[in-house]
Amino acid sequence: MDYSKDDYVKRYEPFWGSWYIEKFVGQGSFGKVYKIFKEEWGYKYESALKLMSIPTKEQYSEAISTLGNDENLLKHYFEDAVKSITNEIVMLYNLRGNSNIVSYEDHTVEKHPDKIAWDILIRMEFLTPLNKYIEEKDLSIDDVVNIGLDICAALELCSKKNIVHRDIKDENIFVSQDKRYKLGDFGIARELSKGYSASIRGTPLYMAPEVYKGETYDTRSDLYSLGILLYKLLNNGRYPFMPPFPTELRIKDREIAVEKRLLGETMLPPCTAHPKLGNIILKLCEYKPSDRFVSPEEVKRALIEACSDMSYIDRQKIVLPKKKVNSPKTMSIVPETVILNNTDISKHTHISGNIVNGSLVCSMEEWIYLSCPNQKHNLYKINPDKTQIIKLTSDETWFINIVDKSIYYCNSSDNDHIYRINIDGSHRKKVIADSSLYLNVEQNWIYYCNESDGYSIYKAKTDGTEKIKLLNDEAYNLSLYHEFLYYCNKSDKGRLYRINTCGGEKTKISNDEASYFCIADGWIFFCNKSDHMKLYKINTSGTKTVMICEDTSSNINIYKDWIYYCNKNDMSKLYRIRSDGSDKEKLNDDYTDFITVVDDWIYYCNKTDNNRIYKICPNGLNRTQILVEGNVDDEWIYI
Repeated sequence: MDYSKDDYVKRYEPFWGSWYIEKFVGQGSFGKVYKIFKEEWGYKYESALKLMSIPTKEQYSEAISTLGNDENLLKHYFEDAVKSITNEIVMLYNLRGNSNIVSYEDHTVEKHPDKIAWDILIRMEFLTPLNKYIEEKDLSIDDVVNIGLDICAALELCSKKNIVHRDIKDENIFVSQDKRYKLGDFGIARELSKGYSASIRGTPLYMAPEVYKGETYDTRSDLYSLGILLYKLLNNGRYPFMPPFPTELRIKDREIAVEKRLLGETMLPPCTAHPKLGNIILKLCEYKPSDRFVSPEEVKRALIEACSDMSYIDRQKIVLPKKKVNSPKTMSIVPETVILNNTDISKHTHISGNIVNGSLVCSMEEWIYLSCPNQKHNLYKINPDKTQIIKLTSDETWFINIVDKSIYYCNSSDNDHIYRINIDGSHRKKVIADSSLYLNVEQNWIYYCNESDGYSIYKAKTDGTEKIKLLNDEAYNLSLYHEFLYYCNKSDKGRLYRINTCGGEKTKISNDEASYFCIADGWIFFCNKSDHMKLYKINTSGTKTVMICEDTSSNINIYKDWIYYCNKNDMSKLYRIRSDGSDKEKLNDDYTDFITVVDDWIYYCNKTDNNRIYKICPNGLNRTQILVEGNVDDEWIYI
């Protein structure tokens, strides 16, 4: 997709009266970034534009599961969030003039007149993130010291303004053309995440122990994260406690290293650091905040003193040579748009728990198909030995269903309309022009919640014909199971209902308000919003209800006799428990979302690793990242 011709964002051109899109740059966790320009009196000016759409589909679904479907309540909730974001943007705008903080230059908020939605547009400096910069440039000791000095200068101002960043890492440090290092990503969208990410922001690889444990933190926590970054730059790109370069790293090495650091084990100095510089970094990374430097000013003085003890030749020593990251070859298939023909559809690869969780992963003929959250939910396929990663479409795909040789999905790049594409990436076609959620495809029929008609349940043939409205209820979490459609009925306080696939036999199953649910072996497993999101089950006839465990749970799914869920009492980590409530165990330490079960693997979105997809064995072993990285030209900026 050519994002410079993205019709959605171009509706606001010219931005601020004179700015135009030059190219699409990338996407962070809360918005798209573009390079924009204006020309005036023969001069060309460049900036970065960030477009944030509030709420995202995930934010809206989470708000409904928490607040219910009261339109006024939802409107006030998101209005307050937009106001908080705007206030923080203004605060950052007032930090302009500091040469070591990314400059916020302008912003505007556009309200959608016909729904609860806003677009926030922010103009800022166009810069290169440090992680991209060090792939292209050699780093010397002088460079590393200057990174420390410049970020300390930024933290000085933050400290005076009572701002704690909480997520200092190479992706959030930017490099200007004149080689100044600047601190960015102050989390302008954190108001929308009221769970783990709101109170415990940060990346575990850089996170201070007190932040990880949820204790009181201050500027010394930011200095700790800066220390970890400097350590890595002076340790051949390896974090504390990792095997030394060039030892090949194993999957578990990173987890073991983080665990040792967060438990306070004694660090060795980084291997390429001058002794005095190494001692400074070790003091920055002391386990107890009271043992660290007390202020950024003190760190700056120590760094300057350490530099004065080194010769010019020593300071110019290259400690981190530039290195391109190798990854599996990514191919892109340009989809062909044609008229659909009827196809004999004989099987499906989805289960109810996958659909309710967004159905980001499916399989067919040994290939895995992924809607990748860290790649704008573009659709990819990966072969078993991971030697081929094939991009099928740049559409933002949700609720993917594979039936026969076709993939059906809701295309959020086109108002959540329903699309179909062949598994080889050909014959892409819009099937149904309704805004849709919770897509279920079975035999020749598509079942879905029609957002364009108040979330009523519809069905249509897989070629888009014979569209039929089944009932008027405001339905969420639609799941097809044994010829019945199960759903949360927001027209009746979110209680569980079912109808048959012709729209008849409407039955209320539970008087509890249900959130996430999945169905297996005649039982509906659900998060009971009427009882603080505790985990319950009820038989499909509605005659027997049992509480399984008291954890605040979400994103549940089921595999064999085990229920998998995000435990909100433990920072959304992945847990499992038997369906009778026994043998509860924790499976990971990741902030987990979108749990999907495919081919004897548990897949999930790892929000502590930039929304990348991971997979893990049902027993918690063999945690593996599914490596899908985009190829974007020129410079990146993450905000």
